Amino acid sequence: MRFGFGNLAICRGRCELSIQEPFIAEELLRLGWTEKDLTARLKNDPGKLAVAARVRKETTLSIKWIAARLQLGTSKRARAMLHHWMQNHEKPPKPTTCAQLQFQPMVDPLSWP
Repeated sequence: MRFGFGNLAICRGRCELSIQEPFIAEELLRLGWTEKDLTARLKNDPGKLAVAARVRKETTLSIKWIAARLQLGTSKRARAMLHHWMQNHEKPPKPTTCAQLQFQPMVDPLSWP
């Protein structure tokens, strides 16, 4: 069997899918959902969006695949919902502020000779 560029791409896609299914199964278990719940819940359900955000952040899977797997609707709508979700729910940590420096003069300006 010869392996060309197309065959490697198919193999890579299958490998990614086999790695990502445990992510989704783990999240469904954490939420207490089954596969039927994915179809029964709304496309913009916060649980679905949380799962999608995790999969998107930790993998290289496309929005199109994530939208189809989690039944979020079209990839265009899923991209917009996911972008909005990630901006509102995954805020970067607050930067640490430096303590304000208080300058104390080494020499009293009024005590000069």
